[in-house]
Amino acid sequence: MTDTLPPGSTSELITLLDRQKAIYHQLRSLSQRQAEQVAAADPESLLNTLSQRQVLIDQLVEIGTSVEPYKRAWPQLVSQLDDETRSELRSRIEAVQTLLDEIIKQDEVDRQALVGHRGKMADQLQRIRQGTAVHKAYGAPVPSSPRLTDRKG
Repeated sequence: MTDTLPPGSTSELITLLDRQKAIYHQLRSLSQRQAEQVAAADPESLLNTLSQRQVLIDQLVEIGTSVEPYKRAWPQLVSQLDDETRSELRSRIEAVQTLLDEIIKQDEVDRQALVGHRGKMADQLQRIRQGTAVHKAYGAPVPSSPRLTDRKG
């Protein structure tokens, strides 16, 4: 960016921030659904939700590319804005950051729950293996030939 903003730059940035905010709201909603699916140990639904989230994340990456020039020129941009517009932009940025922080926090809780589920599954599998080994070791041997015979003489 140069020292002066092209006409419409501020409105474009506001539009981009509003799009980011709307997508983060959708992501937060999916994050809450994801938490329910993790708690319910519902892997099929969880994979579907993760797929939906990826679509939104791809959109955020695209928006991030458009926002990048504004980030690089932030000091110049802020110095050229009136107080009301500066406050409006900061408010939008803070709202986006708050949503992002909430999503990250929930994702970490879900990650820990999934690690716990994985540990429980590993324990269950180990108990099954041990039970099978015990059964094999102490199970009644199958006779190789009949013990009683029926002879008619």
